Amino acid sequence: MLSYSARITDPVIWSHYADGHRGIALGFNFEPEGLYKVEYPITNERPRIDIGKLRLAHSQPHPKSDNAVRDVIAQGFTVKAHSWSYEHEHRH
Repeated sequence: MLSYSARITDPVIWSHYADGHRGIALGFNFEPEGLYKVEYPITNERPRIDIGKLRLAHSQPHPKSDNAVRDVIAQGFTVKAHSWSYEHEHRH
């Protein structure tokens, strides 16, 4: 999984991911197409992956099952706690 932030100028991003303001941050121009936008709901509920749906989708050799697998995985990997919303993250 690759994670991208839509903002490079936020000092908190630099302190978390650029070695306490001593490292570098790489800037990329990217199109959000093909990337999953991370959601930051205001809730205490943790993201979940429905293993039953994943097994069912994976067990059916059909082009639609690939999309179903991606959808189930995306539900679990594109939700973070609201306190992380400053990241404006997209994932690939």
